[in-house]
Amino acid sequence: MIVIDTSVWADHFRRAEPRVAVMIAEADVFQHPFVTWELAVGDLRPRQRALLLLRSLPAVAVDDEDIFLTFLEERKLVAMGLGFIDVHLLIAAERCGAALWTRDRRLREQATKLGLSCIDD
Repeated sequence: MIVIDTSVWADHFRRAEPRVAVMIAEADVFQHPFVTWELAVGDLRPRQRALLLLRSLPAVAVDDEDIFLTFLEERKLVAMGLGFIDVHLLIAAERCGAALWTRDRRLREQATKLGLSCIDD
């Protein structure tokens, strides 16, 4: 299974990313609600179709504050250039045993450092 970051989804909706389409067809994608919401506030096209697709994928759980803060501290991710959603994606990938697909350099570096599988472009 794969957890896909906003960066990959944004590119996919701008110009079709064949690997994303294959992963969706093979039911190999977990969707994080925060990524869906982040995409929803942007210029998502085709908007309704994209949101319907994102919301139809199996969703990972949104972790609570205690889990988030514990993960952040235990993995030494403070001041590493990650954002709120990035940390949630790392937690989700670890909990689900899923690979993470991102085009964000810092997120990829931290995922690799944590021993989480990353999809390369």
